[in-house]
Amino acid sequence: MAIFVFATLLLTGCASSLQQVAPDQDTVFDPSLLGTWLEVHESIKNSPIIVTNHDHQTYEISSHGNDKPITSVYALSLFRINGVLFFDLALSRVEVNGVEVGADDLAVQPLHFFGRIWIRADEVRASAVSAGWLRKNLGEKNLTLDHLPFKSHGFLGDDVTLTSSPQEIRDFAAEYADDKSVFPKSAVFRRKK
Repeated sequence: MAIFVFATLLLTGCASSLQQVAPDQDTVFDPSLLGTWLEVHESIKNSPIIVTNHDHQTYEISSHGNDKPITSVYALSLFRINGVLFFDLALSRVEVNGVEVGADDLAVQPLHFFGRIWIRADEVRASAVSAGWLRKNLGEKNLTLDHLPFKSHGFLGDDVTLTSSPQEIRDFAAEYADDKSVFPKSAVFRRKK
């Protein structure tokens, strides 16, 4: 499920945090998320996404590129705020031809992507926070989240990396949980039969 979000939403203008957003003590584990999933998208042929149990609190999500010997593995945590389910997703490692490369070895800053998630028996929807909305509204509407300087990637959209505390980010997510301009697009995935 995490790679669903990463591949379809996070690369098209997303918000991230330098810190884990999910609170360790309040993570939610839903066994119905375990299994193999396919994104529902007519124009893209995606690799299956495999969701496994990491430690009864977090998931490990893996996917390998179509016809490529690269497997990306992400750590996924779920948490609730006021009854609303959210996700926190971070790259754990990459495997190239079966050789593991840790996130620290990739020379990338470890980022946590977050958003809303809806889980049903055979369908998952996930919606990441809109970086465009954050960029437009930071400093307005009493939205005072700390962040790194903005980055724009042309047609891929904007990146906003928050440096606020995890609690401040959770407070923001709770306040705007039902705002479709903050959580605008949903990627949809169906269980592979």
